Amino acid sequence: MIKINEQGKQNLDLLKQWNINVDALMNQLNKNITQYTEDNINKLNNFINLDFEDNKSFKVQTFEILSYDASEKTFEKLTNIWNKNFDDYKNQKDEYMSDYSIMLGFQFKDELDRDLKQNGIETKYSYVFNAILNCDDDTYYNLNDAVNELNKEDWFDFQMELLDNLLNEVKENSKEQKLENNNAQGIKM
Repeated sequence: MIKINEQGKQNLDLLKQWNINVDALMNQLNKNITQYTEDNINKLNNFINLDFEDNKSFKVQTFEILSYDASEKTFEKLTNIWNKNFDDYKNQKDEYMSDYSIMLGFQFKDELDRDLKQNGIETKYSYVFNAILNCDDDTYYNLNDAVNELNKEDWFDFQMELLDNLLNEVKENSKEQKLENNNAQGIKM
């Protein structure tokens, strides 16, 4: 059962301000909640009732997706994206990492070592030399295009990209479902 506290009510009001169809969201959730495991129901309730102050756009997009498709399968995809479990998105993650110069710390150290051997003190990593040496081997970092700033990767942009893709997918599926329903009822669009 969906349980909404005062913060959850405020969150739903905020969704309305962002032009999310809260009635469609609640209809989708109520229609699908009986298929959810108890663990997923708890996760959903926690998500609904958490303060929206952090990552507002992330949470709004998540609820927009659920307003189109609140099936447990979609909810589990969302949960994986929230938890940065990208196993189902390996190819997209690899492409994203390549596009944004994201590697593990030890990979940056190996890259620096190769570049130092080849170019000596003229290494392209001169501005981030110390940052690379001090990074954790098993943590992901991104290097900006100017090769002068190394930062821990938080994956937020990738999560938003995945949410964008999922939103487009559920919107398309919703259109197809409506068309099928209308055709079954003999209604032409």
